[in-house]
Amino acid sequence: MKTMSYKGYTVKPEYSEEDGMFVGFVIGIRDVIECIGKSAEELEVDFHGQIEFYLDVCEKHGILPEKPETPCSKASRSAKSPSHFTATPSVRRRKEAVEA
Repeated sequence: MKTMSYKGYTVKPEYSEEDGMFVGFVIGIRDVIECIGKSAEELEVDFHGQIEFYLDVCEKHGILPEKPETPCSKASRSAKSPSHFTATPSVRRRKEAVEA
């Protein structure tokens, strides 16, 4: 599956046979933003929602959201950027919630 982009963030979805779902992680940042869906359309909706959630949480806590790295941004990374951020619970718990 091709990559998806939204507000400058990119995800490369993969299909998890074990979970029976599409799973994707935002690439190019240290923070961990995960999205899932039973179809490509569901994955895209979740991806957009997770980016919005990430940006809202960063704003509410006064944290500068990480932007995907480019050669110039590596040198100017902010010390205020979080080193780890998980926007969603594990894939297995999310799968159970989706199926419920």
